[in-house]
Amino acid sequence: MLNFRLNSGFTLIEIVTVIALLSLTLLIAIPRIPNTLFVDETKKTSRWIIAKVQVLKDRAAREQTRYALHIDINTKQFWISNDSMSEEERQAAERSGFKLPANMRIIDVEYPDDKIVLSGQTEIFFYPKGYSDQAMIHLENKEDQLSFRIEPFLTTVKLFDEYVGLQDT
Repeated sequence: MLNFRLNSGFTLIEIVTVIALLSLTLLIAIPRIPNTLFVDETKKTSRWIIAKVQVLKDRAAREQTRYALHIDINTKQFWISNDSMSEEERQAAERSGFKLPANMRIIDVEYPDDKIVLSGQTEIFFYPKGYSDQAMIHLENKEDQLSFRIEPFLTTVKLFDEYVGLQDT
């Protein structure tokens, strides 16, 4: 009668291979964990503003219609409309707009010629020819102040990690 011996364990090579693969996976995954588990609301808000300005400039030129980025300083909300929207569509856009996190607030919106809006609603327009109004949006959270510079003829938004006026840059 033949007696077969059953393998009841792993070889050293198998264990070393598995540990090496797990180490490599962790080495790649760990730097990404803070970005996915602990989303910084300030960074999320900054990305939203920067991306929307770029999209609105492109969309206004492509669709040949004027867009507006509405900013309500009192309710800490942003929303988008265009000239072809009905009043009901505008109200729906306002209701579903981007709301700032509880720890953030809009300080003001600054325009050329020293015009500064401290409360209420204001708009930044994006025109069919591919340009926009020049403006600075100033935000504040518990620790920091941020300034977003929107240039008329540039698609990128300049972000400052402090309160910077239009005349300061």
